[in-house]
Amino acid sequence: MTDEPEGVRDEPARERPDRRALLVGGAGLAGAGVAAAVLAGLGRSDDDGPAPATTLPRPGATAPAGSPPGGWRDATRDHGARGTGEGDDLGALQDAVDAAAAEGTGRLRGGVVHVGPGIFPIGASLRLRTGVTLLGSGPGTVIRLSPSAGEPALVIEDNADGTPVANAAIRSLTLDGSVGGGGQSSERHGIAVRSDNSGSLTPYTGSDSFPLVADVIVAYFGGHGVALGVDPADGQANVRGARCVNVIAFECAKAARDGDRAGFFVGCTDGAFVACDAAGSGGPGYLVTRANNRFDGCKGYFNRGEFVIQGERNQLANCQAQDGLGDGFVLDGGTGEVANLSLVGCQADSNAGVGFLLDGVTSSVVSGLTAFVRGDLESEGPGVAMARTTRCLVSGTVSGYPTPSTGRNVGGITQLVT
Repeated sequence: MTDEPEGVRDEPARERPDRRALLVGGAGLAGAGVAAAVLAGLGRSDDDGPAPATTLPRPGATAPAGSPPGGWRDATRDHGARGTGEGDDLGALQDAVDAAAAEGTGRLRGGVVHVGPGIFPIGASLRLRTGVTLLGSGPGTVIRLSPSAGEPALVIEDNADGTPVANAAIRSLTLDGSVGGGGQSSERHGIAVRSDNSGSLTPYTGSDSFPLVADVIVAYFGGHGVALGVDPADGQANVRGARCVNVIAFECAKAARDGDRAGFFVGCTDGAFVACDAAGSGGPGYLVTRANNRFDGCKGYFNRGEFVIQGERNQLANCQAQDGLGDGFVLDGGTGEVANLSLVGCQADSNAGVGFLLDGVTSSVVSGLTAFVRGDLESEGPGVAMARTTRCLVSGTVSGYPTPSTGRNVGGITQLVT
């Protein structure tokens, strides 16, 4: 392997606003279309302020047959959350969560807090507790963080007694962090999971607990859309085994500086991410700083960098980086090296920079990759670029990139099998 010519890591010289303008319209992409349709239904567009308050019907929810007494709480019926888009529903929602957490004993404590359709403003972070599932009624359940709040909307961290939260879940809802014409705080994350759940134990397996986020849209936050392992006190928390399934981070990381905020910040270990989308982030779509995380069928598009992998032993399968404003997949060893990575069947489609950039990578496999530019789009980098890369297997076919006579990758690369 030979070192990449000097300047390989410089940002692309120009952005492509024509691509960025396609985001809310869907650009023919399934993920963007889903998010845009949901947000359009809330009266939101890419640069609108908060939607006007809406008076919505408040149907009561009843517990499913066979639910234990007290194990199911409806936030509106049982605790007075209004969901009209007016006032502050934080107190009612927090009361419901705390009441559910008090049910049961030991590792079998907790219950479900059901939040029906509506817009639920909160003036500060809603904190989940051990054993509690916060369950919406689909994308029409909207929890909206107040524009003045410079903190996350939902937090999984500590219980009221200071013990770490275990076995908490967030399901089937939308988080809205829009602030209208005002600025965005970099600490204004959609979801922040920062509980030290190592050794917290699930009820029957005896393993670490698994924080779960599933079927959730997170939109318009200045910080990370979903932050796993971020802690304001020391920059990192010992989060293990988090699960994100069918989660969309849309137009987040608006306060990013030099890529320090992302659609998904993965500062956890042993996490799993399935069918997630990151779109329109002010930083990377996915920023992975720790080890042993797995990504299957995830996609990034219209971000400032799509997948940035800085931790060892991470695995990506069938992932796609499309129409990015920077590089597609960046495997980044920083000042040292990153080892034992695995990318299989991944695709870099029409990114502004390099399709796959391997810098400081060793003992890794990047196999079955494809990289290309479609239609009349342009790129400033080749399909694959390598620097300080040793003992790696890189195989696949890349095509369609120009061969620059000057710039970051003199000569270009059209096909590489090593």
